[in-house]
Amino acid sequence: MQGMDCPRRAARGEEQEPALRRGERTRVTRRGSSGAYNPAVLTPPSLPLSQPSAGVYIPPPVANPSAQINQLNQSFPLNGGLGLNPTNRDSYIRYNLTR
Repeated sequence: MQGMDCPRRAARGEEQEPALRRGERTRVTRRGSSGAYNPAVLTPPSLPLSQPSAGVYIPPPVANPSAQINQLNQSFPLNGGLGLNPTNRDSYIRYNLTR
């Protein structure tokens, strides 16, 4: 085709005609590692509001030998000599206290 010129691109640094230039837009995000970093907003996990509170620690009752001896003294007249129970009061208390 004679008479038609080949379109030429403008070299770097030369100004292009406004009609041929691409429309300029503002960039929404930055490229590369120089962009600002906005961390995602985290919400704390939802916990049930009605959690039972820890009560005061009540230790188990301590074995009280004197109370147990008192109870064995009272039960001796009824249980002494029955089954494997000894007939002597001291032996009865010693036998049942160590069980």
